[in-house]
Amino acid sequence: MAMNKRSIQWMMIGFALKHVPLILLCRPKVMEVSVHHLIIKMPLYWMTKNHVRSMYFGVLAIGSDLACGMMAMLSIKQSEQPVSLIFKSVTISFLKRAESDVIFECKEGERIQKMIQKTLESGERVTEKCVVTAFESNGEKEPVAKCVLELSLKSKKRQ
Repeated sequence: MAMNKRSIQWMMIGFALKHVPLILLCRPKVMEVSVHHLIIKMPLYWMTKNHVRSMYFGVLAIGSDLACGMMAMLSIKQSEQPVSLIFKSVTISFLKRAESDVIFECKEGERIQKMIQKTLESGERVTEKCVVTAFESNGEKEPVAKCVLELSLKSKKRQ
């Protein structure tokens, strides 16, 4: 992907300011990006903690939404075609308490690119499940949450 982390970070901030300011309270940071995956980090601090001092489940949902949504937005931008995106459903499995910063990893770049191509060719809405896995940033690879988002893309081109 031609964009660097810094420009993607600013793109995310701009999107949040314009459409979903709540995202900014979570302080997301883009850690890695490629055509295949995107990694976002959310810090655990007083605004993202729950009553038992672990990451609030709403923040885990926002991180998952951002990881998949930004991956889709970047793929759409790269295609240079008018495609709209929306999530039709979300299922999150909370696997253990997140007691430190959390990394959200979306490895669905290729799937999303195929979805874009399919909607551009058919003009029809394309909906598929995409997975985002959340890990604590302490280096352990044991997931704290697994999120399945039903991503729906539709070409805005007139057929």
